Amino acid sequence: MSLIVSRKEAPKQHLADQLSDDALQNQMNYLLAQMEVAVLYGESLTSEKMIHLSQQLDVYVFVAQSRRMNKHLSVRHALYEHTMKIWREEYE
Repeated sequence: MSLIVSRKEAPKQHLADQLSDDALQNQMNYLLAQMEVAVLYGESLTSEKMIHLSQQLDVYVFVAQSRRMNKHLSVRHALYEHTMKIWREEYE
């Protein structure tokens, strides 16, 4: 899977990759809270500020989804290796 990012987004994604899972979740919650406050103060969902916050949140969501997918694939790979080991022992 390839990812196309602009020059502005790439450093943000790199920084997000370095965060722990808890820090990543905290940052996402912080951005959501900022968006909620902006809406309460009358910001339009299409305003520049809201779009900027949404783009920042997208970066963190992408990193979180990537981590989840990697964990899922690691578990599947371990199960496959275990199954193959049992199969080899049984049929060799």
